[in-house]
Amino acid sequence: MTEDGTDLILTDSDGNTVTIALADIAALTDTNTTNTSLTEDGTDLILTDSDGNTVTIALADIAAATDTNTTNATFAVVGTDLVITDSDGGTVSVPVADIAALTDTNTTNTSLTEDGTDLILTDSDGNTVTIALADIAAATDTNTTNATFAVVGTDLVITDSDGNTVSVPVADIAALTDTNTTNTSLTEDGTDLILTDSDGNTVTIALADIAAATDTNTTNATFAVVGTDLVITDSDGGTVSVPLANIDTNTTNSRLEINGSNLELEDSDGTILSVSLAALAAATDTNTTNATFAVVGTDLVITDSDGGTVSVPVADIAALADTNTTNTSLTEDGTDLILTDSDGNTVTIALADIAAATDTNTTNATFAVVGTDLVITDSDGNTVSVPVADIAALTDTNTTNTSLTEDGTDLILTDSDGNTVTIALADIAAATDTNTTNATFAVVGTDPGHYGQRRWYGERTGSRYRGLDGHEHHEHKFDRGRYGFDIDGQ
Repeated sequence: MTEDGTDLILTDSDGNTVTIALADIAALTDTNTTNTSLTEDGTDLILTDSDGNTVTIALADIAAATDTNTTNATFAVVGTDLVITDSDGGTVSVPVADIAALTDTNTTNTSLTEDGTDLILTDSDGNTVTIALADIAAATDTNTTNATFAVVGTDLVITDSDGNTVSVPVADIAALTDTNTTNTSLTEDGTDLILTDSDGNTVTIALADIAAATDTNTTNATFAVVGTDLVITDSDGGTVSVPLANIDTNTTNSRLEINGSNLELEDSDGTILSVSLAALAAATDTNTTNATFAVVGTDLVITDSDGGTVSVPVADIAALADTNTTNTSLTEDGTDLILTDSDGNTVTIALADIAAATDTNTTNATFAVVGTDLVITDSDGNTVSVPVADIAALTDTNTTNTSLTEDGTDLILTDSDGNTVTIALADIAAATDTNTTNATFAVVGTDPGHYGQRRWYGERTGSRYRGLDGHEHHEHKFDRGRYGFDIDGQ
């Protein structure tokens, strides 16, 4: 069905056409009303205008006329037309200019919500369009899932688990994108997940809906760079990837801290993302703990108490590491633990948070080298180990400790490059056990006893000599000058 500026033209599959003048259609068109809703009541499809008039058509008639042997394969702008192509290669098109002429550009969509029965789209004038969730569910193919979401050439392509694809030109998305606003926060209020932009507009989705749609049978197993993509692989082997080139490298994370009941991540542009601590706690698996943290081959591998592992190539970590700064001090101010680097930047964490997360029921029992690993064993017999070779590889062997001093306030360790590490004497004193004292200081087992042959050194006094112990001793027949043997233990 097309139009040539004068006539509306309907063409059938044999090339036959039926035309009607656009002027005749316009003369019969009521331009004083607009369509306000398109609904269905289970039997009919109902179109309602602004005067409350309705036009209905039986859903059964629509179904009978619908070709169910084909599906829409692509939905794209081709030249100046919007073209829908089905699975048989058939196409339906309409000029984009005609769509634009009929489009209300004075309103924008402000929210997409659901009330348990309907999906509701609301515009900036408060007008709504609804569709029953049951109808969406009935039309949804639940046998396939989206497998990849990626830019291929100049198109954004979604590929499902059957290998079918839907694509749209990236340029078309860009043309419709509002580049005057940015997302500033992603929060939740206990009921909804809320995305807020720089103009204060919000989009919300119910947490319950997210939970219902979440697959809890799989977990993310690896998070790694593969070729030119960042790839997340789950425990079933499924993958999601995004090109590294599409990741924003113009900002860096500058702050990660707890603010009230939220964990906040702030970047170098001042944009803050936050998530409630309660939501993190609810999603945290407290049945496993990290058992080892080690370099295995070329990867950094974390292994939990169930034997599950997460790994990332060491080369990827190195590529992202800032090698122009070093950590210069680790201090605390009574409230926070503070790590400061050579540029003066700081990272802080509340001492109260550290204390709350600290297991005070176990203590480190041994700290020893076992085979080729450094092993710490706690009072419950649990162990944490790291290869000694890995420690050696990371050790700076170009500097040595040159002095250990104190200035009345701090204990100061200085190396051969003049770098210092300090700790407050008050902190050392607070951590010192003053309830016990050293009782003995002795060599037990390998000390020379007072019995048996022992050589004495002393001053000769005739046939006797006085030893360093103050006693006089007789000279025996084996005269050694100033020396003799104490046979009797005198």
